Amino acid sequence: MAAVKNVVAGAVLRQVRSLFSASASSHFTTVPIARKIHTREVKKFYKNARIAQSNGLFEINLDKRKLRTPLGNLFQVDNESLALAVATEWNAQEDTIKQHNMYLTTLCNTVIDNPMQRTKEDLTKAVLHFLETDTLCYRMLDPPDLITFQQTHWDPLVDWFRSR
Repeated sequence: MAAVKNVVAGAVLRQVRSLFSASASSHFTTVPIARKIHTREVKKFYKNARIAQSNGLFEINLDKRKLRTPLGNLFQVDNESLALAVATEWNAQEDTIKQHNMYLTTLCNTVIDNPMQRTKEDLTKAVLHFLETDTLCYRMLDPPDLITFQQTHWDPLVDWFRSR
């Protein structure tokens, strides 16, 4: 289970990181504000959510319908593990679709739609604000078990950011 969480976490990080990449401009499209994002529950209209690969990206199919984001964009991610995790969220829905409980779907929709029209610079400023107090940047010196935990679990993340 931990391995699956690590794979999914890595996939989500890559998807979010794509917002910061040089090619991120493709994520930032102008969309009409008139289209509202609803959080109401909808009756489940499909039996199975499955993934399909198309042009090197992974899509979610609800029976034979392609999943779309709240702003109407085709739901596509570049990682199979992330697509499987999103499909699992959709398959876990029972009689009604509770999108407010589908956290990976919501995160991916935000990355794909960029509803706030945020630029790379906007996102960088927002992240830098939190770094001043981020737990990863400030380490405890006691107890020894905590130091070991920090080195084991946090150092790889810090190293990843340093390499960027």
